[in-house]
Amino acid sequence: IPDLRSLRNFDPVFHVSAVGDAVYFGSSADDTVRCLDAITGKTRWAFTTNGPIRIAPTVHNGKVFFGSDDGHAYCVNATDGKLTWKFAPSADRSLVLNNGRLISFWPIRTGIVVSEGTAYFAASMLPWKKSYLCAIDAETGKAEGDGRFVREFNGQTLEGAMVASNKHVIVPQGR
Repeated sequence: IPDLRSLRNFDPVFHVSAVGDAVYFGSSADDTVRCLDAITGKTRWAFTTNGPIRIAPTVHNGKVFFGSDDGHAYCVNATDGKLTWKFAPSADRSLVLNNGRLISFWPIRTGIVVSEGTAYFAASMLPWKKSYLCAIDAETGKAEGDGRFVREFNGQTLEGAMVASNKHVIVPQGR
């Protein structure tokens, strides 16, 4: 479909999160999340995925949560960037050409919001493919336990930073 343009352009700037004396950001240029010292600007650590990172990381309880166009949600240690877990809602590893790169049909372009021990995010891009809304355990990265799930949706694209309260999760539409 020639005129199916994204309603969101995540790439002109890096979206950042700041906690204490650290600044965290993901890059769509080199697929890396970095933690910088807020005073010196020096890199404390870097973690590279297999796809662009388009939404600011979420920092919660000493962990950094972020999604990638490789179709995975990630959790790393905020101090050293070591991987705690990664999760993909779809077992299908099919790739699609997007902006000159091969990425998952189910990129995580909502970021990850954490509320009451649950990490919420969506994997979605094309309206004719399934979309996944996920609620997984923020500590283990598993969709197990009360209120944890992976739900499939058809005909919707879920993109843009999410918001959560103790009663609601708001997920923007991409197209």
